[in-house]
Amino acid sequence: MRQLSIVGGALRYEFSMQMHRGSVWVVLLALSVVAVFASFYNAQHGWDRILSLIPKEAVIDWTVSTNWSLSLGFGLLLADRLPRNKRTKMNELFGAFSGSPGARLLGKYLGSMLGTAVPILLCYLVGLVYIIVRLQSVQDLWLALPAFLAVTIPSLIFVGAFSLACPAVLWVPLYQFLFIGYYFWGISFYAVGFSGIPTLCGTVLTSGGVFRAGGFFGVQYDLFIHATLAEAIASTVLMFACAAIALFALWGYLAWQRMQA
Repeated sequence: MRQLSIVGGALRYEFSMQMHRGSVWVVLLALSVVAVFASFYNAQHGWDRILSLIPKEAVIDWTVSTNWSLSLGFGLLLADRLPRNKRTKMNELFGAFSGSPGARLLGKYLGSMLGTAVPILLCYLVGLVYIIVRLQSVQDLWLALPAFLAVTIPSLIFVGAFSLACPAVLWVPLYQFLFIGYYFWGISFYAVGFSGIPTLCGTVLTSGGVFRAGGFFGVQYDLFIHATLAEAIASTVLMFACAAIALFALWGYLAWQRMQA
């Protein structure tokens, strides 16, 4: 119970910190504009593109678009959590408290992720309202929650773990630059179009969510035709497994740093 209270305390602190950061809201709300255009607009149909979709397709397409667009800002915004605590001497303050450093790290991870995910959830809900208004239907609205949990949450858990762990050993601007490169190489649909360049985008290791959208909900994308249930499950498991490995490595690195101090 003691460890759970430490996790809860760190979670509440990090959640509050992220919720009160103006940059979190500005960056994610700006990227939500990208998500809106990606899902609801194209040159052929204009803003009436959504009218060419059935409600189920509209909900899943919107889920993939928010995940694809906003995970970029999510990763960039989490990159300074550990370095900021070091700059503000908060690590020394936390170290003076009793309790497991691992529990504090888990609480930091969960709290910073949840706080940063709030604008993403709000953007998602606004898009769902738009879908209801334009399609005049709530027929498949029940899909919104499982779609968000299956498509978006694994990606945020994956991106969040690496964005917390990697800046422990990398300069934050360097990590952010590399993360942007990863985003266009490993998530962006456009990466597949560059023949001869290997990319994660066409594999279950991509965090874009298209394999989970196709395998779990049957909404296929031109670049990822016939994603199967097995591929969707594999994609989900890999997201969680890679996140766990990154956090475990971070825990070990921080323990080693404490031993060297």
